[in-house]
Amino acid sequence: MNKIIYLEPDEEIINIVDRLKSISEKKIALVVPSGAVLISSAINLRLLQEESKKLGKEISMVTTDETGRNIASQLGFTVYENLGDAREIRIKDQEEQERPLIAKKRISEEKLEALESEELEDGYSDIDEEEEGEGERKVSIFDDSEEDEEDEGYQAFSKKSVNQEKKLEKSAFHSNSKNNVNFAKKKVDGLITNPKAWIYGIIGFVVVLFLLVFIFPKATVYLNVNASEETLDIGFKLATDTQSVSKVENKTVLPAKWESKDQEVTIELPTTGTKNVGDKAKGTIVIYNRSGRTVSIAAGTEFLTSDNKRFVIPKAASVPGAMVSDFGEMIPGKSSTDLEAAEGGTAFNIKPSRFYVPSLAEMVGNLVYGQTEDSMSGGTDKDAKVVSKDDIDKAKQMAKDEMEKKLSEQFGMTGERIFVKGMGIVENSNEALDKKEGDEADKLTMKVSAKFSFLTFSKTDFDKMFEDSLKLHISNQKELVGSGYRNVTWVVVSFDDKKKTGEILAHATVLTATSINQDFLKSKIVTLNVQELRAVLSQYPDVELDHVGFFPPLLVQSIPSNERNVNIVVNHVEK
Repeated sequence: MNKIIYLEPDEEIINIVDRLKSISEKKIALVVPSGAVLISSAINLRLLQEESKKLGKEISMVTTDETGRNIASQLGFTVYENLGDAREIRIKDQEEQERPLIAKKRISEEKLEALESEELEDGYSDIDEEEEGEGERKVSIFDDSEEDEEDEGYQAFSKKSVNQEKKLEKSAFHSNSKNNVNFAKKKVDGLITNPKAWIYGIIGFVVVLFLLVFIFPKATVYLNVNASEETLDIGFKLATDTQSVSKVENKTVLPAKWESKDQEVTIELPTTGTKNVGDKAKGTIVIYNRSGRTVSIAAGTEFLTSDNKRFVIPKAASVPGAMVSDFGEMIPGKSSTDLEAAEGGTAFNIKPSRFYVPSLAEMVGNLVYGQTEDSMSGGTDKDAKVVSKDDIDKAKQMAKDEMEKKLSEQFGMTGERIFVKGMGIVENSNEALDKKEGDEADKLTMKVSAKFSFLTFSKTDFDKMFEDSLKLHISNQKELVGSGYRNVTWVVVSFDDKKKTGEILAHATVLTATSINQDFLKSKIVTLNVQELRAVLSQYPDVELDHVGFFPPLLVQSIPSNERNVNIVVNHVEK
C-alpha cells in the first residue's frame, strides 16, 4: 500500500524532502494541488527525484494540474489524475504480483496430476518406503527445476510487459504532446491567415487606447477657499395698504399688518428703603406772628429746624397779629400748641430751638415762626424696611423690560411674523402698587397691564427680498456661502403710527468667498502635474490646493487632457 501525503500549494521542496525522511514506507503517493510550487517547475521535480532515489522511496503523484502531470511524466514519475485512478492501478499491480504465484501453483498441480497418471499406467502401485522416498525426492527435484524455469519465464514476460506498457505510455505522451503542438500551430496559423482576426485585434487595440486616454484617466482637485463674514445693508419700507412686495421710488415696500396685543406683567422686588419707626419726640412750641393780621395754621403743618429736622403740629392753631404798645413798640401775637417729630428717633430729642414754617413763607415770609422753651423728649430708635422712591422707579422699569421681552419672544425673528422694536406704541397702560412710598414693607409688588399696537411683516417676504437684492450687494468676484443670512439687526429709520407705515434698515451678516469659475479653471490646469497646479493656484491668494485624487491612482500622475474627466471640489474655510 502506498503512503498518501497531502501537500500545500506553497510547500517548498525542502519541506517535502524532510517529510519524506520522516516516513518509513517505501512507496509514497503525493497529492499535489493544482498550481502548486512543486509541479510548476521542472527543477523542483528533478530535485525531488534525486532526493527520493537517495532515500530509496518510490514516489507517485496525484494531481489535476494537466501541465504538472505532463512535466512529472516526462521526468519518469508515475502520475494519476485522482486518487480513484491510483487505487485501480494499485489493485492491478497487486494482481500482477499475485499472477506468478497462481501460475506456479497451477503448473505444480498439473505436474502432479501427470505423474499420478503415469504411475497408474506403468503399474507402479506398490512401492517400498525407500523408493517412495526416492520418488518424492525426484518429484521434488523436478518440481523445483520446473518452478525455476517458470519463474525465469514469468520474470522475462513481466519485464517485457512492463517495457511494453512504458513504450505505450511514452508513445501516448508523445502523441498527446504532438497533438497539442499541432493544435497550437493551427490556431496561430488561423490567426495569421484570418483577416477578421486582424480587424478585431485592431479594433480592440483602438478601443483600449481610447479608454486609457479619454475614459479611464480621471482627476478630482480639492480646493480650500477662504470665506469671511460680510455685512449687507438692505433698506425697505413697511405699509399696511400694500398687499405684495413692490417697488416705490426705488425702495422695496413690504406688506405690513397693524396688530395689537394685551399684556400683563407682575413684578415683585424687595424694598431697599429704611425708616426709624421708634417713638416720636414731643414738646410744646410757641408760635409768634409779627404780621399785622391773624394767621391760621392747619394741623400737620411742618416746622423745620435750622438743620432741617421735621416736626409737625398735630392740632390746628390760630395766631393773632402783632400789636403796638403804648410806648410805640411792636408786640407780636403768639399762640402755644403741641409739637411732635415727623418720625421717631432719639435724633429728635433736641434742645430749645427756633423753627420756621415753609408753607407760610410766601404769604408772610419770616414774620411767623416758632420757638420751644423746653427740650423735646420721648423720641426712641427702631429701624424698619420701607418702600423707597427708588424701589418704585425700579419696579416700573422692570415691568417695561418684561413687556418688551414677552413681545420679542412671541414675535421677533423666531416666528413667521417679525416685530421690530420701535415700530409700535403702548396704549391704556395701567400701573398698580400694593404699597406707597414710605410704607413699612419687606417687598413691593407692581402689576402693569397695557395694550401694545405695532407693525409686523412676513419673514418669507423679507427672505425673498434679501435673495433678490444679493446680486446688487455682492460683487461678481464673490459668492454667497451657504444659504441666506446668518443674523440680522434692525434699525428703525422712521415710524408713523397714524399712517401705520415705517422704514427699516436691515444689517444682514452673510458668509462670502471668492467665486470659482470651474470651466475656466479646468481649461487652465489640464495636463498639469501637482507641482505645476500649485504654481497656477498661487496667483489666487484666497485659494489653496488641498490634494488631488487620480484614477487609476498608479497610472495617472497629471490632470487628464479631457476636461470632462476633471472634477473640482471646493471646501470653504472660514477665517
